[in-house]
Amino acid sequence: ERLSSEEVAAIAAHLGRVAFRPDTEVALSSRAIEWLVSISEVRNIRGAKRGERLAILPVLQPREPDWIYHFGRETDKCTLVLQGRLGLRVGREGFRSEAGAFSVMATDALHKPSYAPDFGAFVLTDVRLLVISRSRFEEARRLDKDKGELEGRILCLEQEALGQVTVKEALLRKQGLTDGESPAAVSPFFPLSAQMKIQAL
Repeated sequence: ERLSSEEVAAIAAHLGRVAFRPDTEVALSSRAIEWLVSISEVRNIRGAKRGERLAILPVLQPREPDWIYHFGRETDKCTLVLQGRLGLRVGREGFRSEAGAFSVMATDALHKPSYAPDFGAFVLTDVRLLVISRSRFEEARRLDKDKGELEGRILCLEQEALGQVTVKEALLRKQGLTDGESPAAVSPFFPLSAQMKIQAL
């Protein structure tokens, strides 16, 4: 699922205030956040129907597929709740809580190689989630140091979203090439990931 430009702008602004602030270890510029939001995974997960979980809320036992995070289990993903609610089990005691829309979880997973949450989180209702991986975050941080490439990547996404060009065409245009030319032959600094993407198309 692709987010609309309006959704990207609103989500990026929110994450800029609560997660990627300049005074944090995961600081990013507003444009880098926009790019990161645009290329991160959106998940739509249906909550379990009545009777599919054991008992009622005070002793709720989620199904294994419902878990987004497990207490003490390593993860490399940060999650923003866009819609719906997640149930939480916090600490070793498993205190019960909930996380609703615009809640951000596991931000430390983006910069700590062996991050394991001190909570568990599971699907409580139908939810829509934005899932940001550590690898994508690291790429956003790298792009943040090269504003030219960052703006080029954002332009490619915008053009693709408008249906004006394919991913392949956008990448070629960014390098001033025509279809059939080799990016590496024109520029040895053309990103390997982009070369691979073009070759796969």
